[in-house]
Amino acid sequence: NDLETEPVSLTNNATWEIAATAFTLDATSKLEIIATDIVGKTTTNTYTVYRDTTAPTLSVSAFNGVVRTLPLALSGTAGDTTGVGVDKVYYAVVAHGNTTDPATEATLSGMSWTASVAEAAMGSEGEKDLRIKTVDKLGNASEVQTTAFYYDLSDPTLTETVIGSAGTQSNAAITLSGTASDTNALDTVVITDSLNAASSWTVTVGSDDTWTKTLPLGTSGTDTTANVLMDGDHTF
Repeated sequence: NDLETEPVSLTNNATWEIAATAFTLDATSKLEIIATDIVGKTTTNTYTVYRDTTAPTLSVSAFNGVVRTLPLALSGTAGDTTGVGVDKVYYAVVAHGNTTDPATEATLSGMSWTASVAEAAMGSEGEKDLRIKTVDKLGNASEVQTTAFYYDLSDPTLTETVIGSAGTQSNAAITLSGTASDTNALDTVVITDSLNAASSWTVTVGSDDTWTKTLPLGTSGTDTTANVLMDGDHTF
């Protein structure tokens, strides 16, 4: 698009400017600047101008929401269809809810980006957010995309403190109790019975990491109904 220019009266070394809105958005325009001195001599400079105010786009390849091994491999795409092109992709791994602006640069190749996050950059285990954005060659930035996930390398801890490894003998219902904890929030403890494969008790873990469950006796010593105890040696 050819742009019409209007005369501007200037003194020596004066400055002047053209508003960005004078150029067509997301299109190439021709800018011609003609300087004329008081005796009519001219100098002409011609430029190609591309006005781009549109942020680039970004995608993150899905991962399963739980990170159990490192390094964490990330990938995705970045594009700037109507703009001047993508320049950088930045990411950050932060605690869930943290709004830190992504500042670590990913590797960009064409429209694809990759990153490898080592253990030192992951921080402590628990619920995390991957925050990522892309910036084009004019500095237009995409919105920060946030993907929540759990970072968990350690096994949970579990204790039973009523009977313990020493065992017990009983002719009544048996109560098991203890603690269970993890770097990520625990939900349940599952108890199984070596004498009855059909038996399985799911116990909710409290906010204080404790759990307890009473296992009832069957109607007789040979009762094989699920989730009751028959006579014999049980391993839970």
